[in-house]
Amino acid sequence: EALYWAFTTMTTVGYGDVLPYEDGGRLYATIMMIIGATMFSYIVGSASSIVTNEKSGEKQAKERLLSLYNYCSDRGVSKPLEKRLKRNLNF
Repeated sequence: EALYWAFTTMTTVGYGDVLPYEDGGRLYATIMMIIGATMFSYIVGSASSIVTNEKSGEKQAKERLLSLYNYCSDRGVSKPLEKRLKRNLNF
């Protein structure tokens, strides 16, 4: 009972009105709670990874633009050519 109670509490499933009274039912419920928590964690982790990767792409684009700006400033590139380079960098 203690193990079932611990898993029910950790996974925040709650206790509800229907409880398993036999060991087999508790084992099944515990396994299902573990599977449910694992699937939820995977989904949240995947969504978080997608958001992080998108922000990483934006950061890389800003870094490339800054590098181009610094290069153009250091080399004395004309403004029209600098505009064309920036426009091509965005593609």
